[in-house]
Amino acid sequence: PGRFLEQVKAARRFIRAGDISQVNVSQRFAAPFPGHASAFGLFLKLRTLNPVPFAAFFHHPSSTVLSCSPEQFLASDGTTVTARPIKGTARRMQDPAADDAAKAALRASEKDLAE
Repeated sequence: PGRFLEQVKAARRFIRAGDISQVNVSQRFAAPFPGHASAFGLFLKLRTLNPVPFAAFFHHPSSTVLSCSPEQFLASDGTTVTARPIKGTARRMQDPAADDAAKAALRASEKDLAE
């Protein structure tokens, strides 16, 4: 907790100094759970408690990752993985005029530029 709080304080100093306008400070959580519970069972329970549209379960002998998010970051169809950045982006339009308008709106958005 101490290191995380120091990172938050540093981020706030950078914001006040104008070096950054926003930051996502995160921390890793790890916790034991009963031996009779499986990692996948825990994932299913998490999905029940937090039914977001995008979730992932990844198991490797060295670690297991459980993820729940309201936003899609990656997609896989079994052969291709697609990254879908969501911050500071806009969908491309088929119509050139609409595409130009979306581009102009994105460039004019202080929030999107910051992200």
